[in-house]
Amino acid sequence: MIKSRIIIIFSTLVVLAACHGYKDIPTFSNTEDWRVKRLAAHPQQTGGNAEEGFTYMLNGNYVGGGIPYKIFENQGKRLLKKYPTPNSYEKDIPYFLTVFETDDHVKVVTGNCFTCHAAPINGEIFYGVGNYASDFRQNMTFFTKTTNLLMRLRYGTGSKEWAAYKDFGNFLLPLRLPLSPIKWGSIQLLAWLNPA
Repeated sequence: MIKSRIIIIFSTLVVLAACHGYKDIPTFSNTEDWRVKRLAAHPQQTGGNAEEGFTYMLNGNYVGGGIPYKIFENQGKRLLKKYPTPNSYEKDIPYFLTVFETDDHVKVVTGNCFTCHAAPINGEIFYGVGNYASDFRQNMTFFTKTTNLLMRLRYGTGSKEWAAYKDFGNFLLPLRLPLSPIKWGSIQLLAWLNPA
């Protein structure tokens, strides 16, 4: 009886001591090593093939990284039911996502220009306009934490899949919390308005 009381008292003290420490809320640090592709300045092109440019915007690897396709595959099929216009590279991916192979031969999926700059209207996709259905006030904490955990568990931080994901993961960090609405008079912007 005395032994169990001692254990209960000791356990209570340990719990109280553990819960007593307060920590500051961690802040976002932009000190990560981001990989960027620097392009030399050059004059604006006035010619070119518009069809090839459009195809590149849908399917090109200009974004640099993303979530490994194997993780995203089932979600893409669910999205396709909601947005039935497929991306031309991968029939199970909607128009606002891009699937490509990285330099390390990792097939990834990520958002493209048309995530913000296209919208379905009466069953037809209008490219180059804003997206009236966008709501950038959503909290991305669950998605961000789940994706980071899944990547660490499935591939590890030393894998080529992690290297392909790292910049995308860095991009997700500030999106954990919803974007603050911009006030313009009595109108709050950021719902149904493109912040880009």
